[in-house]
Amino acid sequence: MKDFNDALLRVISEHVPGNSNPAGVLEQALQISREAAYRRLRGEVLLTFGEAAALASRLDFSLDAVLGAVVREDILFKLRFTDRETPLDRVTGILERDIRLFREAFPDPAAVFATATNTVPEEIYLRYANLAKFKLFEWLYFYGPGGAAVGSFDELAVPAEFGRKCREYVACARTAPSTCYVFDGDCLKRWIEEVRFYYALRLLTDRNVRDLKNDLLALLDDLERVAADGCFGNGHAVSLFLSDNEIETSYSYISAGRGCSVNIQLFPFNALRTSDPAMCEYVERGIRRQSRFATLISGSGELRRIGFLRRQRRLVETLEREGIECPPFPELA
Repeated sequence: MKDFNDALLRVISEHVPGNSNPAGVLEQALQISREAAYRRLRGEVLLTFGEAAALASRLDFSLDAVLGAVVREDILFKLRFTDRETPLDRVTGILERDIRLFREAFPDPAAVFATATNTVPEEIYLRYANLAKFKLFEWLYFYGPGGAAVGSFDELAVPAEFGRKCREYVACARTAPSTCYVFDGDCLKRWIEEVRFYYALRLLTDRNVRDLKNDLLALLDDLERVAADGCFGNGHAVSLFLSDNEIETSYSYISAGRGCSVNIQLFPFNALRTSDPAMCEYVERGIRRQSRFATLISGSGELRRIGFLRRQRRLVETLEREGIECPPFPELA
C-alpha cells in the first residue's frame, strides 16, 4: 500500500498546475483541512482509494497507471467525458479541461502542439459561432443522448457560456510556442457532406446553410493569412503541411516539460486521451512521418497553398448549388 501511496504522490505532484499549492488542491478536492492535506503529502497519512479516485478525476490522470495494472504492451485510454454529465456540461467541461491543459503546458518555451487531421480541427473551427453550433448540434442529434428530441438547428439554444468557452479555447490553443498541422487534401469534404445530410433531413434551412457556408469561407480566409505569415495573429509560430496521402483519422499530441498528452478523435467534442509516454512517442513519430510526405504551405509552397485553398473554396461554394438546391439522397427520395 505504501508503494502505491508513494507512486500516487509522485503523480499528483506532476499533475498539480504549476501555479497551485498541492496542499490546497488536496484540501479542495478531498474536503479536508489544510493540515490533513499536508499530512497526506508528507506520507504520514496514506491516501485511501476513494481519495485517490477523487484526485485522479480532479487532476485528470489514470489510476491504472499508478497501480501498475497495465501490462507493458497495453496502453490505457479514456474518453474526454462520461455519461455522468449533462450534455452541455460534457462539452463545456472538456473545453475547460483542455484550456487548463493549454495553460499548464504552453508556458514551457519548448512545448509543441501537433495535429494530423482529415477535417478541420476544433482549434480552428470553434472560432466561428455557426460552425461551433453546428458541431454541437451534430453531436447532440447524432452522437449524444438527444436524437430527434433535439429538433432543428434553429431550435437549438446555445448558452452564452458555450460561446465564451469556444473563444477562450481557440485563444489558448494559439499560445503554443510551436504548432504544427498536417491537413488531408480533402479536409472540408466531411463538413460539406454533413451539412448536406442535415439539410436533406430538413433540419437546416437555406439560411442556415448560407450562414455555415459564409463561416467556412471566413475560416479559409483566416487559414490563408496564417499560412502566408507562418504564425498566428499573436506571433506564435505555426507550420501548415498539406499531406500527399489520405489521413485516415485525426490525432494530436501536446508535448511539454511536464509530460505529454495524446488525443485520437472519435466524435465531435470527444476523443480518446492518454498520457502514456510510449503512445506520445508513437503519435509524435507518426505526425513527423506524415509531414515528410507532405508539402509545407506556411511561409512557402505558395503555388500548392493557392491550389489547395482554391479547391476548398470551390467545395464550399457547392453548398449553394448542391446544398441549398441539392436533390434528396437516394434513400430519402
